[in-house]
Amino acid sequence: WRISTALFYRSDIVKKYKFYEEGMNGDEFSSRMFLYYARKVAFSKKGYWKYYQHPQSTTKKLSVKVFDVYKALYRLEKFIKEKGLERKYIRQIRQNRQKLFRDLHTLFLRQKASFSKEEQCTIEALLQDNLRLLHENLYLRDYFYTRAYDTKGKYIMFFNCIKIYYKRWCKDA
Repeated sequence: WRISTALFYRSDIVKKYKFYEEGMNGDEFSSRMFLYYARKVAFSKKGYWKYYQHPQSTTKKLSVKVFDVYKALYRLEKFIKEKGLERKYIRQIRQNRQKLFRDLHTLFLRQKASFSKEEQCTIEALLQDNLRLLHENLYLRDYFYTRAYDTKGKYIMFFNCIKIYYKRWCKDA
């Protein structure tokens, strides 16, 4: 997660493995898959980035597409399992997926009235699919607690409802 997805890739890798386009943030999966298959990765300490934000952009508007972001993370988790990579990466992704689900569900409940009945049904189906995929391979401890962070800081959530913020006992600052 510490490597930005703003990367250049060899065209043969992109042609061979293709961009994952399902869901809103398919580039999250694609960029990590391309990094996995790359023979060499180079970093530059200097870089220039111009970022233009458009108010009409899909990422700036509240739409049904916002609730479709979980698919890329699920696909990434499956990819990591298939390749036999370290389980700590699966835990990180699973925690991100759980936090994403809670955030999206809360957002939906707060903004439900701004969607049409058809959009509400679509969003509810996406949330149910996300929840089903989350429960597919949960570890026992995932039912009891998760570690994550938000704008207030790091926290542990017990039983998916009790949130306790902390500063000590955390390796990844």
